Amino acid sequence: MNKKMTGGCACGAIRYEFDQEPLNTVFCYCKDCQRAAGSDKFFSLILIADCFQLTKGTPTSYKTIAASGNELERFFCPKCGSTLFGKSQALGVVGLAAASLDEPNTYQPKIAIFTASAPQWAVIPDSLPQYPAAPQF
Repeated sequence: MNKKMTGGCACGAIRYEFDQEPLNTVFCYCKDCQRAAGSDKFFSLILIADCFQLTKGTPTSYKTIAASGNELERFFCPKCGSTLFGKSQALGVVGLAAASLDEPNTYQPKIAIFTASAPQWAVIPDSLPQYPAAPQF
């Protein structure tokens, strides 16, 4: 991938970029992602943390313990509240909110993870490989 991908929050206070293909693109149905998205799932691009950089602004964050037992830090805009990304230091990855991309149609989800945590009313595409918990990549 030679093209830099860019994105940011709704108000423009936070901007970011990356220039490598995601490791994966996922619909995540874990409880933490449901809360962050305010929906049944969260669509994220899994990026190597070193390939992702903020180019404008300073997001606010909060930390949780993921189902894996690893600490997950979620970042959002302090002005407009847009969810932007989560970072796992233990795994060295960033889970970028696909909806925050300037060109969100560039990527499509390839797998569905933590499907065991999905609400009964959730729509999980039959076309995606489904994992009841975290898969081993």
